[in-house]
Amino acid sequence: KSFTSMKYGGNNLMILPVAEGWVALDNIDLTGVHTIQLGCGSQAAPNKNLAFAIRLNAPDGKVISKGATTIPPVKGAGMQMTTVKLPIETVSDGKQHTVYVVYKPQEKLQAGMMSVQFSN
Repeated sequence: KSFTSMKYGGNNLMILPVAEGWVALDNIDLTGVHTIQLGCGSQAAPNKNLAFAIRLNAPDGKVISKGATTIPPVKGAGMQMTTVKLPIETVSDGKQHTVYVVYKPQEKLQAGMMSVQFSN
């Protein structure tokens, strides 16, 4: 909802919406996954945090992690990136889930993007 996607440098990236939204990642087995890493970037750093919640099976489903990050001010031309590592609640049922990354900005963000990586 409200996200768009693009390919850049061989990666799939999501464009952060100006207002809140979510992106769904289907068929994910979270067994052994302990962290979700969000890469966030912007050409103009916001003054307030970017807030995220990781939810299971629905945009208003069970919260398995939440956190916030800031993007450092841009030095020179180009995109400034930051990474937030969100520890997740253990999900070891061996089932496929839809993982929702729910985004609720505290202020409007211009030209922001996000990537998602799962790790153990």
